Amino acid sequence: MVTTVQDINVDIYGPNGKNVANLVARLSQIDFYHALGEKQSQVAVEKVVHSFMDAWKEEDYQVVGLTKEELSPFLEEMRLEASPLWSKLQEIPVAIKQKLEETDRVDLLSLANDVIPEQVFHQAYDGSFKQLETIGRTAISTFTGAGMYIAGLAVAWELVGDLPKWQTNPFLPLIELMEKGHLPLGLYDGKFYII
Repeated sequence: MVTTVQDINVDIYGPNGKNVANLVARLSQIDFYHALGEKQSQVAVEKVVHSFMDAWKEEDYQVVGLTKEELSPFLEEMRLEASPLWSKLQEIPVAIKQKLEETDRVDLLSLANDVIPEQVFHQAYDGSFKQLETIGRTAISTFTGAGMYIAGLAVAWELVGDLPKWQTNPFLPLIELMEKGHLPLGLYDGKFYII
């Protein structure tokens, strides 16, 4: 189901409701994972990755695009705790929740948690299944969950995006990366992997 901003009651998303609604509408239009393993848009993809990494002040890395054939061995070895980015990223949901509590907006998080599965799950699952059916269930589940997690972080950030120090949403480049049909797999040993 494609959602437009006109379909959304922006007031229910709080003071930054218009930006939240724009993001929700944008998420509903993503053709998840349609370009997995394709290298033709590498320059544009690298630019988006650099934009994301700049927000976390990570500078010494190389962008590496994986093929579908390289995905299974990578997923078997991948451990979030081995990524220097993960220690920063895992703190974000807690910080957002605290900011929502401080500003008496915690109910917005529940609303966002209801909206994200509705807008993302089916498209992310369908895209994962279409691209990764031959690779297996683990890959399909991982990609479906990753799409929902990234979307959830981006929307949660926008819930406080009108507040000082929260105006720049660092997850929007990852949304753009997913719009381009790819998925970020993380930073490991000086390499930021995407497929």
